[in-house]
Amino acid sequence: MVPLICMQLSVLLLVIHVVMNFILFLMSLNHFLNIICIKQETSIDHFPFLVSIRRNILEIENLTAVHTCAGVIFTGDEILTTASCLHDVQGNALLRPYSFTITAGVSDLKEVTNFERFSALVKIHPRFSLGSLEYDIAVIRLDKHLPINNKTIAMANLETSEIQEGKPCTIAGWGATAMKPFINLPGKLYTNKVHINKDCAGFLFFEYNIRIKDTQICAGSNDPNEDTCFQDTGSPLICDNRIVGLANVYNECKVGKTKGTAYTKVSKYTDFIFGIRGSISASVKPILWTFIIIKISV
Repeated sequence: MVPLICMQLSVLLLVIHVVMNFILFLMSLNHFLNIICIKQETSIDHFPFLVSIRRNILEIENLTAVHTCAGVIFTGDEILTTASCLHDVQGNALLRPYSFTITAGVSDLKEVTNFERFSALVKIHPRFSLGSLEYDIAVIRLDKHLPINNKTIAMANLETSEIQEGKPCTIAGWGATAMKPFINLPGKLYTNKVHINKDCAGFLFFEYNIRIKDTQICAGSNDPNEDTCFQDTGSPLICDNRIVGLANVYNECKVGKTKGTAYTKVSKYTDFIFGIRGSISASVKPILWTFIIIKISV
């Protein structure tokens, strides 16, 4: 009887040993098979100036709005974002009215809200180039005013001066939390703590052959797994409650490799941002009427 119990115990210990080794093997593979971007879930109350920019796709007779990137509320009628955010996968600028739905005041993109607006007019920086991502900034004029309540919908404060190296900042957006084995887009608002970090310029050049210019700023985390990811384009870099930059190069959430993300430096574009407000306001109504006439005539 005793030898039998001893044999059964030995078999059980062997099975446990094999299972534990297999689990450790899978954990070691996880580093290579999974690409995870660590983020902390947050609420729109902490970032009331943030909006989801969704591309409108017509499927048969239904209009589907798919989250593409983010932006910030510049005024109750205008959204500030990146120009790269407003291009399709072929690199074509989506400038037609109603190409995008802008959603404000929500933490979860599945929430039903009355604060959805259409893009009435898009103004992209005239010197923008997808090849270099210089001058990566744009303004969207909304078809209807957003009610500013300063709780879930508020206007962003834009930084107008330079930021020092090492400055602690925050990023927020609805981008992916993982890229492998599957892209994970939970549709919830996430945030991370980062700091201004010039070292990411060398990383981006080595990985993507992208040179960071003085119109951009780099920021990253001490944890190489914490950063922006897919569909975080246009998400704000916030330092001392002011918008310092807008994400324009995502790093594909490369585990253990990311040194940070490049952001469009808002302070370099104050002339563009404030200079086009009058031209957008003056031209939006004729363009809307043209759009309506075209729709009726088709």
